[in-house]
Amino acid sequence: MDEARVVAPDGRFVNFLDLAAVSVPMDVPGLPLGFQIATRRFEDALDLQLAALLRVRCEIHS
Repeated sequence: MDEARVVAPDGRFVNFLDLAAVSVPMDVPGLPLGFQIATRRFEDALDLQLAALLRVRCEIHS
């Protein structure tokens, strides 16, 4: 399966509501987990700032 075409079913609401979003991979051994941050339309910079803060606070280095 082409990874570029995989759509996360839990993320469809973001597209439907036309929100800005980013997914931050979480470092959990053996589990493919991520934390999704969604904000208002055109708030992409805020998404990236929150994702960077989350990575620092949780010491995520992936």
